[in-house]
Amino acid sequence: MTGSPRCRNKISVAPHQRTAQQLPQGIGSWLWRHARGRLQEQGYESVSLWVLAGNARAVHFYEGIGFRAEESSLKDVIVGGSTLQEVRYAAQLRD
Repeated sequence: MTGSPRCRNKISVAPHQRTAQQLPQGIGSWLWRHARGRLQEQGYESVSLWVLAGNARAVHFYEGIGFRAEESSLKDVIVGGSTLQEVRYAAQLRD
């Protein structure tokens, strides 16, 4: 995770891609609960991350825990020699 040098209360999560087979069931929700708590303790108000545009499973997960797509953030990235598109998702950390 990287904090924005311009705004102390926002944080962006660096890409960390895994397939469903690489992670145990429920680990994403567990990680999110713990990360959210730590971020709140440190005073962050929002968090953002990038998701491959065609990754329906990731989109479903992140939207299910409160992230929303920033449609204007769509950008091209090169992954393994292929050009793909990513969309930034953001969530508020305050209840």
